[in-house]
Amino acid sequence: MSNTKMNAIAHMRQFGISPHPDLQVVARIPALDAFPNLLPVVMVAEAKRELKPDYEAVQNALTTLPILDLFVRIYLHTRSSPDDAMPPWMYTYGIVFAPTGFEVYAHYVMQVKTRAASVRYIWEPRSTLVSNKYAECWTGTEPESPERFRVAQCLYHVLNHTLFVNEQVSRWVDSRAMWGAKVMDKLYVKERLEAKDVAWCILQGITVLNNE
Repeated sequence: MSNTKMNAIAHMRQFGISPHPDLQVVARIPALDAFPNLLPVVMVAEAKRELKPDYEAVQNALTTLPILDLFVRIYLHTRSSPDDAMPPWMYTYGIVFAPTGFEVYAHYVMQVKTRAASVRYIWEPRSTLVSNKYAECWTGTEPESPERFRVAQCLYHVLNHTLFVNEQVSRWVDSRAMWGAKVMDKLYVKERLEAKDVAWCILQGITVLNNE
């Protein structure tokens, strides 16, 4: 989808913001057909007039927050012990492009210590500039130059990872996140309540929603 306002539920937005990414690739997950506002963005791109060295891809990162939320839930729901590391595929790519070329970012989440008395750790979204090697790839190179082939290789890698993340999330939601898996149930309920679909909640026998 192009330049479309995200409709993620409030629980999955940061600062109540709904970004308008220039390009977002949304996961197609059959188990979430009835909950389109829960569909995560697995890749995002932003168009700029020029690439600035101090640009932090803020909107690029905000767009990926819903899937980072799902990444945390997947990790907590499937780990066998607190020491299990998050699967290495739990990150998404973002691209910032301009007439001269593009930069590649990675968006992921980390567990960091906090001084708050009530909790020891919090989940913190992070973004990292992976490569600015192609910031000038559209200028000063011939269409059939080795540099252009390396550009295609980079974009193909981003595409493959995006498809793989979509496959992993889809498989998890299909196999683990239907009724009986409490981690996703909370998201389902929050989405229906935000949509003011009280009848749906009553039909499911839901009378109490905690603050998690």
